[in-house]
Amino acid sequence: MPRPAPDDASVRARLVRQLTRGGDARLEIVSGDTVRIDAFPGLVDAPVRWELSDAELEAYVAALDVDDLDALWPRRPREWQAFALLSVHLEEVLATAEGPLDVVRLVDGALSAG
Repeated sequence: MPRPAPDDASVRARLVRQLTRGGDARLEIVSGDTVRIDAFPGLVDAPVRWELSDAELEAYVAALDVDDLDALWPRRPREWQAFALLSVHLEEVLATAEGPLDVVRLVDGALSAG
């Protein structure tokens, strides 16, 4: 599964690299604001589109409370902490979906499934 090029500095590319590093998750930026989730351990049976703009992702990172993030993941960079929290929320959305998912969106700082 192709991954973003190492020199791809977009926020989405950094998120995909973090979520796929050292694990069984497989995600790929496919076009524009779309990331395809091909595998998320035990939670994805078929590819799911994740509509995720850099602007929305940057707003999500900026809106999180630094003290809360530091309590969970001390001494980690803020973006890493935010991506870790987003990963937990993504896992929750995938795990609690009723039936197959087609798309997941990050809108106004919250993930929603459709």
